[in-house]
Amino acid sequence: LLGGGEAGSRQYALAGGGPISENLSFRLTGDFNETDGQVSNSTRHDDEWQSQKRQLGRAKLLWTPFGEHNTRLLFSAQRTELNEGSELLREELAEKGIATDNEDGYFTDETDVYSLNVEVPVSDTLRFVSHTSYATTNQIRQGDYDVGPEDRGFFINETFYDNYSQEFRLHFDQVRWRAVAGLYGFDEDLYASALTRRLPYAFQGLELRADADSFQAREGRTYAIFGEIDYDLTERWTLTAGLRHERNKPTDTGFFEATQGTLIVPDGATVDELLSIPGLGSLLSPVLSGASGPLQTVLDQVNLAPFINQTGLLPAGGYQIESEHEQTLPKLGLRYALTDHSNVFLTYTQGYRNGGAQVTTEGVVNEFDPEFTDNVDLGYKGYWGPVRISANLFHVQWTDQQVRIRSNTVDRVIKNAGESELYGAELELAGKLLSNLDWYFNTGYTQTEFVEFNDDEEDLSGNEFPYAPKYTGGAGLSWRPGPFLVDVNLGRTEASFTDPQNQESEKTDAYTLVNMKLGYEWDHYGIYAYGRNLTDEFYVTDRLNLDSVGLRGVVVGERRIIGLQLEGKF
Repeated sequence: LLGGGEAGSRQYALAGGGPISENLSFRLTGDFNETDGQVSNSTRHDDEWQSQKRQLGRAKLLWTPFGEHNTRLLFSAQRTELNEGSELLREELAEKGIATDNEDGYFTDETDVYSLNVEVPVSDTLRFVSHTSYATTNQIRQGDYDVGPEDRGFFINETFYDNYSQEFRLHFDQVRWRAVAGLYGFDEDLYASALTRRLPYAFQGLELRADADSFQAREGRTYAIFGEIDYDLTERWTLTAGLRHERNKPTDTGFFEATQGTLIVPDGATVDELLSIPGLGSLLSPVLSGASGPLQTVLDQVNLAPFINQTGLLPAGGYQIESEHEQTLPKLGLRYALTDHSNVFLTYTQGYRNGGAQVTTEGVVNEFDPEFTDNVDLGYKGYWGPVRISANLFHVQWTDQQVRIRSNTVDRVIKNAGESELYGAELELAGKLLSNLDWYFNTGYTQTEFVEFNDDEEDLSGNEFPYAPKYTGGAGLSWRPGPFLVDVNLGRTEASFTDPQNQESEKTDAYTLVNMKLGYEWDHYGIYAYGRNLTDEFYVTDRLNLDSVGLRGVVVGERRIIGLQLEGKF
């Protein structure tokens, strides 16, 4: 595949494979996608401020030592790389596509995933399966703290994460029942650092600039035993029952300290006034007494980091929290087959997510508890004539839901909501109007509520979840008259809050995107013209209000992109 379009977008992709020997085959995939972006930085004179590069490489090797329908070993290795510019913009300039950051901003992600899947038929009714995987991720994010031209500091976050998982399963396939039983193990190690530089802080009406370093790590071990069975009560009724017993043993550690601190001289301040500052005067006295030259130059020689740490302006310290959680999670379901290709179902499951701890870039240690969910789904899957239908009613009840609250440009603090719930409905339809004309339609409604949520004495009960639009939907047509292709689709997303406080000024935009693809295809080649967001709609997908640095920041969606693609199949 070769492609290119507006905003300097380019794509090159290649995939292929085949047999190496009678029992050994391979497949290789490579994909490179980049764009210059649609935003210019007027402060740094950078016309590719939101440029993006994505690369993917994947290799698969399949070995069937005793034939195609016997033992199978599938090895896969994949590497993905992402490098993109800073996405946060000042609201007043976002629609013009202008950024004003004076500090460099970018995000990089390098991820490697290796997996080995082994399937061994033991008998006609018993199959052994092993899933082994190992993954590593390295992420770096740097950004301007106030996303503006003024020098108000910047941050650098770096995360190293690796995990290993092993799962063994036995699959049973009998006349009236099918079952799976297994063991699961998971090992994770995470190390993250957050460095802030020259950030402004207020102290007794004065401004201090500080550098601070925070570090946090997690070592986690998870062990589980599980089983699930489908039992045919009659020809049409099937009962599903499952159980998972899991033990989690996470250890969280962290440390924070200010490493550099400087007092910013107020306009018109005298030496005597600076020496009279409670708590600071004695620290400044050795360099101010008899000093000559600009006061700021003199004060830059004094590192106030010990004062900042000791007074708790930025509380220095560390933590280590070891915990162990053990839980049993059930599953129960009932399915009724209306026809051979249609059924209705009712399912109940329980879910769980580990608790933990984090340290913010302001030195605050935040602990959060595990969350639990009770999930109920009532649905239908099947056909009504030529129309494929999937319909679902759902309800999720949370206990101690983990809610991410964005407190500044860098931190998303996790808080527990005592009780919360989500319910709604989904509908998906698809079919053919003609032999060469396919269509689809989908819509969803979701209602969310924090039933009981008190955050630092602020009652958020009754509010909606952030980033949870009530209505979403989409529709599309794909027409192939002879060698031609006409594909058009649209998607609609309603507005949603971006904070649990549900401030009207902190909502995303509702938006409708129209996309189209036109093409001409030969037996082995095809040429296509495509367009994304054809109406060139401007829309906000996230917001951040930070009064301490006068920031009203937004993240916006991609504007109109038109391009060409050439595909070949051999």
